[in-house]
Amino acid sequence: MLSCVISSCNLTGVIHRYNNHMKAEDKASAEVDDTEESKYASFMTMEELLQTAEKQLEEPDVDDLSITDLVHLENQVETALTQTRFRKTHLLIESIKNLHDKEKQLIDENKVLEDEIGTIKNSEENEMAMNLNNIAPTHMDCGQQRETLNFL
Repeated sequence: MLSCVISSCNLTGVIHRYNNHMKAEDKASAEVDDTEESKYASFMTMEELLQTAEKQLEEPDVDDLSITDLVHLENQVETALTQTRFRKTHLLIESIKNLHDKEKQLIDENKVLEDEIGTIKNSEENEMAMNLNNIAPTHMDCGQQRETLNFL
């Protein structure tokens, strides 16, 4: 009975810790999203860059654009593409790192829970063994008393 109460308290504690962890993780994720948006707000987005390039290339005097202007426009597009690829790679690496950290944390938490379960099982087995030991001498005493009574 006592072990059931202890195990339910441990389970309640684990669930409580899990809920707190998930709330903190959601809050941190929202903060990162806000930071990322403000960090890159000053950069020209790929869409804006494409619109600018399209606008320059659709002008009636497109034939007047020099090779230097076209090379500059091409460099801007390539730079934006490189930055986008770099950012994508960075986010993927960061995501993988976070998943590895979370995996480690879950493995550690699983080990702790397995240890707690083992401890609870051992204490239950010890308690049952003690109860059996307490019962056995009582039955022996009754048997010895009967033999003594029969002898008399």
